[in-house]
Amino acid sequence: TIIGGGGGNNGGGDTPMGEDITDLGGSIRGSNDHLPWTGVDSDGSPDAERIEMLIDNDVNTKYLVGDELSWIEYSIDENALVTGYSITSANDTPDRDPRSWRLQGWGASTNGWVTLHSVSNHPMWEERFQTKTWSFSNTDKWFSKFRLLILAINGNNDGLMQMAELEIFGDLE
Repeated sequence: TIIGGGGGNNGGGDTPMGEDITDLGGSIRGSNDHLPWTGVDSDGSPDAERIEMLIDNDVNTKYLVGDELSWIEYSIDENALVTGYSITSANDTPDRDPRSWRLQGWGASTNGWVTLHSVSNHPMWEERFQTKTWSFSNTDKWFSKFRLLILAINGNNDGLMQMAELEIFGDLE
């Protein structure tokens, strides 16, 4: 689906221009997928709140991970010129919302991550199930693997980070 809109860097804009590449059947993985869930002191994810829930187009499901510093990687089979993304807050307490993060693309030629957009000290989402979008200029950085690197959450005492949905928008090669 091609989606249009304006957007901005503050998380309050319209849907970014381009296709939602998270709908293309790519693969997703999280930094703590290999760790078991044993309760709130765990670093893993509960079975019903695993990484796959983050791109299922259902805000009533969520991804929960027991680690404030974590990452999410999404890969597709072709290159995309990404110019925006959205994050939807999940159902539980706002202190689990991401506060600081970077959206990055994997640079095969440099063998390293290239930061496309970053957010620092974002306030808690005002509402549960609220979608915020970010658009940015990108005219020449094409990637097939993307990472959302979570650097901080909004103070959850158990270090739990949650999101209902992640969408990444761009044009395909």
